[in-house]
Amino acid sequence: KSKKKSFSALFNRQVAIESAGGFVVGQIELSGFNLPGIGRAQKVILNFNPLKYAYHRGDMVPALTKITVEKGEFKAVRDTAGKWNFIALLSQENNGKAPPPFRGRIIFKDCRVNYLDRTGFGAVPQVFEAQVEALNGAVDLRSEGRAKFAFSGKLPEFAKAQGSINLKTGESALNLSAEDMDFERWGNYSLPLP
Repeated sequence: KSKKKSFSALFNRQVAIESAGGFVVGQIELSGFNLPGIGRAQKVILNFNPLKYAYHRGDMVPALTKITVEKGEFKAVRDTAGKWNFIALLSQENNGKAPPPFRGRIIFKDCRVNYLDRTGFGAVPQVFEAQVEALNGAVDLRSEGRAKFAFSGKLPEFAKAQGSINLKTGESALNLSAEDMDFERWGNYSLPLP
C-alpha cells in the first residue's frame, strides 16, 4: 500500500495498479496502470537507483531515473485557457507537501493518444481532434522547469514531433514533420495565420 501511495505522489494524483512484480535490483514492473483522467497502460516499468532508494528510506520518487510506458492509451487535452491536462503530472515544484519531483526520462512504446486541443494556434480559438496510433518516443524532465519531447506515430500519416513545454507557463515549442499529411486539416490548425 505504501508503494501505491508513493506512485500516487509521483503523478500528483491517485493511481490504480492491478499488480506489481518483476522486482529486480533497480526495476519494478507495474501491470494495469491507470491514471484517472489521463489514461492507462498495460505495463509501466520503473527504473531506479537502489542506493538512492535506500538512502531515502524506501521513497521511490527521488530514486527514479526512467519510466517506460508500454501499450498505453492516453488523452492529451488543451483547454480554452491553453492549459494541458498532463502538466500537473510533470510538475517540478515542491511545496514541501509533495515528494521531490521526478527528474528523469519517460519512454513511450506502442501507445495511443487521443489528442484534443480546444485552443489551436491561430488568432481565433478552434477545436482540433486527432488520434495518434503506434506512438513511440520520450519526454525528458532532467532540465528544471522544462519538458523536452520527441515522438513518432501514425495520424494515420506517419509523423514526428519534437519540442518542449515550459512546465510553469504551459508555453510550448513544436516542430512537426510528416509524410503525405492532409495539409488543409493540419495547416489550418497548426499555422498561426491572422
